[in-house]
Amino acid sequence: MSPPIVIAVFLILSSIAYYFGRKRSFDVLHSKEGIKSLHSRPTYYGMFAALWCGIPGLLIVGLWIIFEPIIITHLILSDLPE
Repeated sequence: MSPPIVIAVFLILSSIAYYFGRKRSFDVLHSKEGIKSLHSRPTYYGMFAALWCGIPGLLIVGLWIIFEPIIITHLILSDLPE
């Protein structure tokens, strides 16, 4: 897969995580405990979920893009006959 497609997938997954994180905080807000059970605004919970979804994946993809030529070259050269 090309890097722009992978990055787009991570952005879509982060957007979904934002939606569900925000929705979950609104569900807690409208529950029996109400506003006392939330520490921050619902948008912050959504952003926190989106960051925890997107940043690790983007770091892994970034590391793969950096080290891919080295790893592939090493694997190919190790399989060549003498």
